[in-house]
Amino acid sequence: MNLKARPLFGSHGNDLVVAIALIWAAFFFAVSDTLQGTGYVDRLLPIFILAAGTSVLLVVAGLKKVRAESRR
Repeated sequence: MNLKARPLFGSHGNDLVVAIALIWAAFFFAVSDTLQGTGYVDRLLPIFILAAGTSVLLVVAGLKKVRAESRR
């Protein structure tokens, strides 16, 4: 039996970046809808945007590192 390891996400991790971005987008919509009408949405949304951008950048950087190590 030939059991070959396959990557979790296809197309070299691009699906992972899209999935994380979609999760953050859903989070933004849920939080902004929940906090609409309060003073908190204007204060928290920039923090959430920064957190989402940072997480996507870290995933992209990690994928680039994994790709570079796998080419060796």
